[in-house]
Amino acid sequence: MILHVRTVSHPEAGPYAILASHYDTRPYTPGASDDASGVAITALNTEALNLGVRDRIDSRVHDLDDGLPADLAGSCALVICQRFRDPALYEQLVYMLQPEGVLVITVQSRVGRTGEPGRFHATPGELIDAFRELDVDILRSLEADGEATLVARRR
Repeated sequence: MILHVRTVSHPEAGPYAILASHYDTRPYTPGASDDASGVAITALNTEALNLGVRDRIDSRVHDLDDGLPADLAGSCALVICQRFRDPALYEQLVYMLQPEGVLVITVQSRVGRTGEPGRFHATPGELIDAFRELDVDILRSLEADGEATLVARRR
């Protein structure tokens, strides 16, 4: 699910956020409900319509396995990617941000995890190692309890 909004308090400020949350949009493949993204987008659009802000939201179902939407590159003040790990997207996440935009990414991690890690679990230090090479300043990083989170600001 991709959500792109302008600030409600300052609509002239331009794009405010893109929220990326992967739910399995390819039918009959392993993962979450095949219809979760469509249901979430419908609920979002309905509530935005009720609040009178639907014209400020560009919402769409978009499979992150296909990369991020190129038409949003460089336009987002905030990018949040939660519990979807694809190291091939790390650079794209940064380039979705406008200058001084903030990225918050959380992935499953091998650090502090009980049980056998799977292929979707980041290796220790993965986020720091990947993002220190990109056009961002790392503001915060935490790895514990089977999750890794990084907050960074685009230069």
